[in-house]
Amino acid sequence: MADDQSRVPREPARAGAGEVFSLVHELTTDALRYWELRRILYNLLLAAIVVAHFVAAWPGSRTTGTFDGVLGLFLLTVLANVAYSVVYIADVFIQFSGFRASRLVWRRILMLIGFVFAAILTHFFASGIFTGSARLNPIGHITHHSSSRPTAGITHDVRPW
Repeated sequence: MADDQSRVPREPARAGAGEVFSLVHELTTDALRYWELRRILYNLLLAAIVVAHFVAAWPGSRTTGTFDGVLGLFLLTVLANVAYSVVYIADVFIQFSGFRASRLVWRRILMLIGFVFAAILTHFFASGIFTGSARLNPIGHITHHSSSRPTAGITHDVRPW
C-alpha cells in the first residue's frame, strides 16, 4: 500500500475557473486511491475488536445473536464506515494547503489517530453490547455492573476523576 508517487496531482495554486473542477477531481481521486485500500484494514481492526469481545464474553454473548442484535451490529458497522469517510475532507483540505508536499506524513497521522479513536469507540460499544459491563449514564459517569453476582438493583459508581 505504498503511496504511488508517479500519480501525484498537480499543485493547486492559481488554478483558473475551468481548471478548478479538474483539480478537485484529481485531488479527490488521489484521496480515494489512498484511503479506500486502508478502509479494509480499518474494518478488519474493528471486526477483530468485536470478535475478541464476543469470545471473551462467551457464553453470555450468545444472547446477542438475535435478529435485533445482528441489525444493531450492522448499523454500527455502517456508522463506523460513514465516520471513516470524514477523512476525505481532511485529506483534500491538506492537499489544498501549504502542507501538500508532506501529505504522506499527514495521511499517516490522520490514519493513526482515526484508527485509535475508532478502536477505542469500538471497544466501549462491544464491551457494552456483549457484557453490559460498562455504560455511560446520562450524567456522564461510568457505571460498572458485575455479572458474576447479583446486586439487587444496586449500581456501583466509579468516577475516574
